[in-house]
Amino acid sequence: GIQTAIPLGFITPALRTELTSLFLPGPIPVVSPILLLGFGEPEFLTLGGRARIPIDEGYFFDTFAVIHFAERWSLFTGVDITSIVDEKYPFMGTVSIGYKLK
Repeated sequence: GIQTAIPLGFITPALRTELTSLFLPGPIPVVSPILLLGFGEPEFLTLGGRARIPIDEGYFFDTFAVIHFAERWSLFTGVDITSIVDEKYPFMGTVSIGYKLK
């Protein structure tokens, strides 16, 4: 995707756009604008929200937080908001640990 950020000191807002796909039941092309807020210098927390906009379906929203707890390590947690407010979708959430190779 394409990402741009405006470093303002302690807070860095950013906007990213991705072209991905959903499987509802087959692959559907999706445009995903993502709003990000990074906190700290160096950044220790990233908060984000993403809207997945399928070409032929409704809208899907998710939120996430990334805690950068060591130089290369981070903890990611996210929740699909659509799965909370729309009963036809099962609850979807994720937690993961990441390691940055570079």
